[in-house]
Amino acid sequence: TDRLVEGLSSAGAEIASIRSDGESSGIVTFALPGVDSPAVGRALQREGIVTTYRPGGIRVAPHGYNTAKEIDAVVDAIKSYRKATACSP
Repeated sequence: TDRLVEGLSSAGAEIASIRSDGESSGIVTFALPGVDSPAVGRALQREGIVTTYRPGGIRVAPHGYNTAKEIDAVVDAIKSYRKATACSP
């Protein structure tokens, strides 16, 4: 989750999950400011990335069997979505 949060933050996402010293969740919830989260969630789904999405944000639940490459694919898909929709970070 640390890798995912770092990548999403670098893509301009706001992280809603608790991320403090000694406390973090295995689930990462985020939103892109000014962007419809369900639209982002559907775009990720078209890329084969499984998330749960609602108007308030997108939830990603990585597990121990997910690879760094898969986590990076989520971040890359978010960056591509932002670029394609001309959203500024």
